[in-house]
Amino acid sequence: MSDGILADDDARIDETHLILRAIDDLETPHIAVLDLLVNYYPGSGYFDGRWEPPTRVDPDRRTPSGGPIRTRWTEHDLDVARPGFHGSVPSLLGTLQRHGLAVTEQDIKKVLEQYQKDVRKAANSKSARPPQPEFKTRDLKMHWKATDLGSHVLDYLLKEQTDADPGPSAAGTGR
Repeated sequence: MSDGILADDDARIDETHLILRAIDDLETPHIAVLDLLVNYYPGSGYFDGRWEPPTRVDPDRRTPSGGPIRTRWTEHDLDVARPGFHGSVPSLLGTLQRHGLAVTEQDIKKVLEQYQKDVRKAANSKSARPPQPEFKTRDLKMHWKATDLGSHVLDYLLKEQTDADPGPSAAGTGR
């Protein structure tokens, strides 16, 4: 009875099935956020009174290992880039994450390094009562980035859009 569920074969996940289920659940705002995660670096928003928008990733630029560049965005970055989505960004990201199109990571390494410096400083202190190091969890920021599957889904959607939009027709040229 459970042989099919627990079989020790090398069953492979049908990526096409995953892509189609994800596409069925995505709406325009999800695709816009996924496009930012895949194709843009976060801008700094308003800085010194001027707008610095997100910048496009050079598609030919690769990581040292040859993989695609993966940009990292905070929810705040996404709110700044898409102010019309303010308040709904967590929900949009949740849907992308549920389908495996985006993942989160934290800058814990930076926080741990600072904590380690603070511990060393306290240990080397000549004071009778050295300062107690503080693990600054408020400095932990959640960053979002697209997965390879997310990039594939976006490529598929953009290709479908291009194929569906034939561009200007001869009928509209007045000839």
